Amino acid sequence: MNPKSNVLIIDENVVPLTLVVIRCLGMHSDLNLHVLSLSRLFLPSFQFSRYVQTFRSVEVSDEDQAFEVIKDTARKLNVGVIIPVNERIVKIISARYKECLEFRLPPIPDLEIFNLVRNKWLLYNWLYINQLNRYKPVLFSSLINDPAMISELTFPVLVKPHWGSGGKGIIHIGCKTDLNKLILSKPANPEELLIQPVIPGYDIDISALVCNGEIIAYTIQQSVEKEQKYIFARSVEFVRNEALLKQAAYIFRKLNYNGIAHLDFRFDTTDNSYNLVDFNARYWSSLLGSLNAGINFPWIAWQRASGIQELHSQYHCQKYYVEHNPVKILLKRIPLGRTEFFYDLSDPLPLIVSFVSKIAYLLKKNLGMKRPVTTFRSSHL
Repeated sequence: MNPKSNVLIIDENVVPLTLVVIRCLGMHSDLNLHVLSLSRLFLPSFQFSRYVQTFRSVEVSDEDQAFEVIKDTARKLNVGVIIPVNERIVKIISARYKECLEFRLPPIPDLEIFNLVRNKWLLYNWLYINQLNRYKPVLFSSLINDPAMISELTFPVLVKPHWGSGGKGIIHIGCKTDLNKLILSKPANPEELLIQPVIPGYDIDISALVCNGEIIAYTIQQSVEKEQKYIFARSVEFVRNEALLKQAAYIFRKLNYNGIAHLDFRFDTTDNSYNLVDFNARYWSSLLGSLNAGINFPWIAWQRASGIQELHSQYHCQKYYVEHNPVKILLKRIPLGRTEFFYDLSDPLPLIVSFVSKIAYLLKKNLGMKRPVTTFRSSHL
């Protein structure tokens, strides 16, 4: 019998993403999963997953220290493959890629490309220059310096920070008057805000693992929620869309991108085009939905790191719901097998711990007590 492979999953205070990555890799019993968290976490629920062999949490002050902790932990555990969960960890590894050659890694983006796709100002300009988006971005600070530019905008518009994801910091502006009010309010760091027209249409995303610009595996999912939001959809439908796949593939090849990616597109009903609005170089909240549809991205990333060259492009067209509440599932008559709660049933402790933690927090808040901050320095190591 072959010995199990040790996998180090590296997290930085991204509890939902870490848990779904753990559960995806946990589908394969030939892996020993170890989790390293580089943050101050209050009772992280994912450490109680039945798939986690060891958990260690270390607070770090900078990226150099973080990398030393990663190397030290990987060596102690005799790790075969390192799986970064969120973008800061991807950046840390990308910046020190040559120093990581003693470990096996999944595809990791080049640092220059990573910085381009994660900065919306740089990304939107790159898309506009390469005729992949007809909307030229405008700096918010430019409007402050030249108010006459406001008359050139088509309303409504969105004001977005250059960095960030999940809709954080996005402001919807309906008219010139509202934009002038925002300018007069003197928002912080106006040079790091941009203006983008609201694109009429609907949201549609593609998730992919890419190697040297070529898509190894992908799923396409479309929101089935009626209301437009600037955060991830909790109800999605996995669909086929050759036009979107072709455009995403062209973008990946043009960038020569490597790594996991989740691209948020907006379908423009005025000209039937697909416009990239966000490029996430990390795993995503509906990752278990991709697994449910037939594509296990963390497992395929592990395969690539281990030298297994397989193509995985077949998935099922179906709906999926990021829902943990069994009452809501029953009331909405959602198929249990296509919900997050389905995975909670086979790995229940994280949900139970999360629920108890929230109840304890609410009780302490109502009683006027401060919530304790706990750092789990080490476990099993």
